[in-house]
Amino acid sequence: MHACASGSRESVKESIELDELQAIAQLVRRGVGVALLPLSKALTLPRGVVAKDLGDATFYREIGLVERPSDSRQPIAALLAQRIAEAAERLRPTP
Repeated sequence: MHACASGSRESVKESIELDELQAIAQLVRRGVGVALLPLSKALTLPRGVVAKDLGDATFYREIGLVERPSDSRQPIAALLAQRIAEAAERLRPTP
């Protein structure tokens, strides 16, 4: 997702890195710049900030699961691994 202030045509002069999506969106709203943000149900875009589809330039974040060997896996870890794999299959882009 690309968030930018409505009607803004400013060029990017500097970059910063933040972890909090809502804080990034607020900085965009205040005119600090533009941001590329991951899609998230937790993110509510403030008034005056719009999301733009990146189209063919869309990219995807890779995640991984680090765990002990399967012979020592706890049931909750096995369930988490299964749910991550299921979600990845559902969300896998079609060629």
